[in-house]
Amino acid sequence: MTADRPQPQNIEAEERLLGGLMLDPAMIQPARQIVRAEDFYRVSHRLIFDAIKNAHDLNGGGADILTVVEELKRVGKLDAAGGPETVARLADDVGSARRVPTYARLVAEAARARRVINALRAGLERAESEDGEPDDILADLRRLFSEVALDGRGEAPAEPIAALYANLGPKPEPLVETLLVPGACGFIGADAGGGKTTTSDALALALATGRLAFGKFSVPNPQNVLLIQVEDPSRRHLERLHRLALGMGLDSLPPNIFRWSSRKFFLDDARDMATMEGFVRENDIRLVIADPFVYMHGLDENSNQEMARLLLPVKLLFAEIGCTLALIHHNKHMEAGYRGATEVGRLRGASFLLGWRDFYFVLTPRGPQVLVKIINK
Repeated sequence: MTADRPQPQNIEAEERLLGGLMLDPAMIQPARQIVRAEDFYRVSHRLIFDAIKNAHDLNGGGADILTVVEELKRVGKLDAAGGPETVARLADDVGSARRVPTYARLVAEAARARRVINALRAGLERAESEDGEPDDILADLRRLFSEVALDGRGEAPAEPIAALYANLGPKPEPLVETLLVPGACGFIGADAGGGKTTTSDALALALATGRLAFGKFSVPNPQNVLLIQVEDPSRRHLERLHRLALGMGLDSLPPNIFRWSSRKFFLDDARDMATMEGFVRENDIRLVIADPFVYMHGLDENSNQEMARLLLPVKLLFAEIGCTLALIHHNKHMEAGYRGATEVGRLRGASFLLGWRDFYFVLTPRGPQVLVKIINK
């Protein structure tokens, strides 16, 4: 990148982030964990972000247009921030509040890219100046990139466990007692034709309506569910769901189960993931069931490295959102006479998948019924 080329920035994300924070002050604290004032490219946006934080702290959690303008006046920065009209314009987009964490990450990522570029430039200038020994220059570069790795926040790489435990907060309520907790990721696995989709659809209906899951496990509160079904055509899937609903004693399909509109979805496609994340946040989805996993990536599922590259970011995302993800996958085909692991080791693909999952529902058809063995961490 040449010196006169604009550095990485995302002005639209900055504007939407600031507007969202004024529309929903409850998102201020989560945003502060992701982004800071100096991450904003525009100086005026830095001033407004600081004003939002200060107004929030001074007003017991409130930070609307009026209190932010007043805070900017108090510190003598209203004109530098663009005036009250600029502050009011940022809050015009009422939909921005729902995607505050997404916008915060986009702003932070652009800032991180700028820090990488600046560290490279500083190292290059030092090397070209011939001022210092090569080992000293390399040491400076390592220090600069260490600071970038910490995001320039000066955060300690470790914290006392007593302090961490004290700040855990209340234990989150499970989605399904003993089975599913918010933010968990796992698999529902079976052989071909083993009832994976039917079982996952039954789980979705139970969670959406507050009925017992699998006729045994209680659902504390009904929750919204997203089904990403890219194998079965819409008609076949919806008719199966309707039959299951009738069998559970429901008069109709519940309105809080959503079905992905497209016949494609890829976990390694940034656009698909961003669209899914936005929908999950906007509609308070608590469970996403993606069926089948094999159709949702273009990688080698037998490669630990490729599966880690694919699924580790997915797990971090769902943990942050507090939404549970169930991937529908196939079990390994066992040779006749096989005497090895028949449950935990049966999930097809790299061994990384078993280490990644928080839960694993192993399905085994037994005549007209399906035996579900549940393995939780």
